Amino acid sequence: LCLLHTLKGMAGNISAYLVLASSQRLEHILKPEIEDQLLPVLRELQQNIQQVCSSMEQIMALESGREEASLPTLERVQLEELILDLDRMLERKNVKSIALFEKLQQELTHTPSVTASLQRMNEPLSHYDFSLVRLLLRKLTLELGFSLFQQTAAIDNDQQTGAQISDNGHP
Repeated sequence: LCLLHTLKGMAGNISAYLVLASSQRLEHILKPEIEDQLLPVLRELQQNIQQVCSSMEQIMALESGREEASLPTLERVQLEELILDLDRMLERKNVKSIALFEKLQQELTHTPSVTASLQRMNEPLSHYDFSLVRLLLRKLTLELGFSLFQQTAAIDNDQQTGAQISDNGHP
């Protein structure tokens, strides 16, 4: 009961009203005559705490300017897999990479900081310039804070030849 009272107080201090309400109900149910209601309220309390923690992580990520931290872990893993699949398709110059790129755009609609990078990829992709799109994809992964690729042959080749990518996506 002491820990529950502490949780209730902390929830009130940070304005986590759902956690506060669940804690109050749980505190009330812990009286011996109402024990059969305990499990549903414990589940509700757990869900509310998880929601508050998730919201706090998102707020901290926005404050630190790291939008990628606001991606749930599972979504981040799936996004990394999607990027790696797209990179492999681009490497093979597979036309199906266009559809996969569209899926990537949909996945990143909630990440405004990479919108310009995605738009720069559209034109070279429409002209089947898979090498350039692949290079831009690797830049995009860095913007997202992913470290999926080591020094790559494509980037090394562009650095050796002095090729530069301008804002409009053309070397």
